[in-house]
Amino acid sequence: PGLMFFSKPFPDPEMLREEIKAGRIRFMGEICAQFSGVPPNDPSLYPYYDLAEEYDLSVHIHCAG
Repeated sequence: PGLMFFSKPFPDPEMLREEIKAGRIRFMGEICAQFSGVPPNDPSLYPYYDLAEEYDLSVHIHCAG
C-alpha cells in the first residue's frame, strides 16, 4: 500500500509516520501534486521525502499527462 495525494492540504506528516510504522504505508506515491501547481521540488513536499528517506521508502511521482 502507498500514499497518493494531489493537492494541498497534504496529509499530516506525523500521522503518516504512524501509518508507516504500522506497516500501512510502504511507499510514497503516487505523488500528483504538479496537477495543482506544486512541482516535485517544492519545499512543501520535503517532509514527505524526509519520511521516505528515514524509513527507506521509494517515492513515486506521476510523470505523464
